[in-house]
Amino acid sequence: AIAFEIFVGIRRHYWEHVIAAMEAESTVPATAEASVRAAFDFQNRFADEYFFMLDTSAAPWLLKHPTGLKELNDAFVSRAMGWAAPYFMKGELPALSIHTFGALIFGLPQWIARETRAGHSVPDIEVVTEELSALMRKMFTVDKQ
Repeated sequence: AIAFEIFVGIRRHYWEHVIAAMEAESTVPATAEASVRAAFDFQNRFADEYFFMLDTSAAPWLLKHPTGLKELNDAFVSRAMGWAAPYFMKGELPALSIHTFGALIFGLPQWIARETRAGHSVPDIEVVTEELSALMRKMFTVDKQ
């Protein structure tokens, strides 16, 4: 129960950090870029927290708390969808499921972190951050033709 509360606190800190970066932007491309940058920033600034969250995300003791995890995730998914809704309505954000959008924005930095943590590869994080940020900006830029 104590480890679960620690995990939830870290996860909440992570989501607050990334979603605050999303909400600070006024365009979808800028938001996509800011989200990736925020995910890498959190990994860098709060490495111990981030890797605890990453390393324990599928731990058997954590999976014994499905309701608490669902409530936490639902709150942040709802907040992210609240941000996304006006952009969907204006046609500035593709009609992607929240899971697909999340995988693009948050999954790529997480994959890099897992590879680095496991020692499979140790990329230049500054280069990867710049590349993925530029990719997200380009991917979510609407062609006005």
